Amino acid sequence: MRTFFRFAHDSGWVPKNKALAIKPPKVDQPPTLPFTRDEVKRVLKACSVYPHEDRPSPTWGNRLKALVLLLRYSGLRASDAVTLSSTKVKDDVLTLRTEKTGTEVQVALPRECTAPLEAVLAPSGYYFWSGLSTKKACVGDYQRAFKKLFTLAGVKNGHMHRWRDTFTVELLLAGTSNRRMSLRCSDTRRSESPNKVTVRGSSPAVTAL
Repeated sequence: MRTFFRFAHDSGWVPKNKALAIKPPKVDQPPTLPFTRDEVKRVLKACSVYPHEDRPSPTWGNRLKALVLLLRYSGLRASDAVTLSSTKVKDDVLTLRTEKTGTEVQVALPRECTAPLEAVLAPSGYYFWSGLSTKKACVGDYQRAFKKLFTLAGVKNGHMHRWRDTFTVELLLAGTSNRRMSLRCSDTRRSESPNKVTVRGSSPAVTAL
């Protein structure tokens, strides 16, 4: 509505833009917290019995385990992780220009993470994506898979974004500076300093510690 009335006013159709008095709605997104180390272990264990304890699928289980470890050790957004190409990982180092911010991220990955990735690499050259569907559809598939995985693991309020919180807090605990952490999390915005963005994003998690 605000855009329409601005256009109407600029075009001379109305003498005054009355939509300026309308304030945009305030959207409060509740902060998310990192997974505890116990929850991480339970999620990894649940991968071996996915999607059903009496009928596990080794293919899906191995794929989800590889994705869990990638999210845990890279801090990537779900959309970047599920569409990751093998060309972005060389000598156990991940180099990627993120889709959302266009920031280049370079993270050293442990063999605990890269070995499972290599095991699920598809002929398409992607680890988790066929390359045939849209990226949005791929993300949706894994969001549904993780919802079931969290249920199997008995993890409440499980959400894929919490892996980024977990990655961030583990960096804090390891003594990584806020600036280096911001760059590794690819959260820096042009209008804000890296310190401000990272501290703001991780403050609920830090408080919880």
